[in-house]
Amino acid sequence: DLRRAAGEAVGTQPSSALTEEAAALRSQPLRRLRTTLSGDLSAIAMKSLENDAGRRYATVRDLAEDIGRFLEGRPVRARPQTFAYRAGKFLRRRWLPVGATAVFVAGLGAATAIAIQQARSAHAEAVKSQQVSEFLTGILSSASQPRFDPQKYTVAQMLDAAEERLAKHSGQDPLIEALERMSLARSYMRMRLAGKAAAQLDKAIPKLEALGRNGDLVDALETKAMVAGDQGRLEASVRNWERSLGLLQQMGRNAPSLFVFQAKYNLARTLSFLMHTQVERARQLYLEAIAMARSDVSIPRTQLADCLSDYASLLAAEGQGREAEALQLEALATGRKEDPGGLWESQPLYALAVLRGTQGDSAGAKAYAAQMIEVATRTVGPDSTEAAQAKIVWAMPAARTGELEKAARAVEEAMPVIQKRFASPSLDLWLALRNASGVTRLAGRYAEAERYARESLKIAEDAHMGRDDPRLGNSWEWLGEALCKENKSAEGIAALQQAQTIYQNAGAQWATTLARVAARIAEVRTKAGGAR
Repeated sequence: DLRRAAGEAVGTQPSSALTEEAAALRSQPLRRLRTTLSGDLSAIAMKSLENDAGRRYATVRDLAEDIGRFLEGRPVRARPQTFAYRAGKFLRRRWLPVGATAVFVAGLGAATAIAIQQARSAHAEAVKSQQVSEFLTGILSSASQPRFDPQKYTVAQMLDAAEERLAKHSGQDPLIEALERMSLARSYMRMRLAGKAAAQLDKAIPKLEALGRNGDLVDALETKAMVAGDQGRLEASVRNWERSLGLLQQMGRNAPSLFVFQAKYNLARTLSFLMHTQVERARQLYLEAIAMARSDVSIPRTQLADCLSDYASLLAAEGQGREAEALQLEALATGRKEDPGGLWESQPLYALAVLRGTQGDSAGAKAYAAQMIEVATRTVGPDSTEAAQAKIVWAMPAARTGELEKAARAVEEAMPVIQKRFASPSLDLWLALRNASGVTRLAGRYAEAERYARESLKIAEDAHMGRDDPRLGNSWEWLGEALCKENKSAEGIAALQQAQTIYQNAGAQWATTLARVAARIAEVRTKAGGAR
């Protein structure tokens, strides 16, 4: 704030800033947590916050060295170097039993050994983290080369250069190599280079298994699960989420509750993408994750909101629209307690828009979609992928309420952004293409509607959707509708029949959709016969 900038504010001791709520989140008594953060740690923090530059650490290296001294049990420079302080540190490091009973000596000696081992372990972890950090920093080292061209040297090329560097140093510490490969995999994943991400993980995971690093192995398996999902390999994604959850359950109480919640939630979500094939298992995992989050305040409320919203979507797919809508509204209320107006709101708002649309309430659907656009524009910008996706969601009910030109223009603006971000077999891209087909058909742009529908069908096939997956049926149905509007009746009827077969096998909840398609086929046949 202004007082801090002016050098007038005095830093607050970390231990005095703690609250009962903070202690509860860490499952520790407040007094113990304050003791942990007092002494040397508090002195280091306060020296870092000094207003007077002459009394602060001169460099980051000085700060790091003082933290290292703390981890090793040596006197830190942030504390006054009194005889009593230095002697106390010496005795803690080189304790000699004087005037104590043998039992007390043995107990305290063991505790001291454990403390020293923990400090050494923490220091070793810090060294490994520093080495991984130096590796990632080295990815950018080519920028210092004389022939470096920032206009031509892409992030993907930097990552490939890092892979070459790793290959040359394959004989290094196996843990460090595994962690570096995991970092590369995450970077490749963010670049939508799923194949390269998977290759790095395939090399990292066996090393972590051999080392027995279950915590890091959980992280690697979850990343691999997400990569497989991006590739449309949902069964492989499920296997990796299952294995990750199994490892966490083996860890028992040592497994952070947040990680267990996330593993259950993501496994349930991936199972739900398989549509009706694993509904009961997905439902059970959703309910377990929701119960965990409701009873454990350390799990962020926005993550509970996401889980509630996804479970509500599962209920909606089963025809439980009223229950689903109530749960979506609960998800919004839950997340807004922690982060009102955050980007997380897009998920329940989208689901509510879809629900209203299926109920025939296009005005209500458009209102929820408009809220999506406002949230995305405010949080990540008007040119973001999230804003583009929200526009596509808005365009369908807008077209149904007569705003045809505005809806078609929204598609024109949004689709290039979405197509640049997502590649087949992304379900995000599939959804956008399917909606774009519907909007352009309603706007009378039938050739565009056919093109978008065919692209969505290609993605559905690339994603290896089952032959009775209703999403595949959607693509065939909307292709058939576009073809019929183009007076390609025979092709249109054939596409609609493909959709009809899929909906017939998809379950009783698709009976209404099935009846609609059957009626449409009969209508087109009648018109085609009359035209002849």
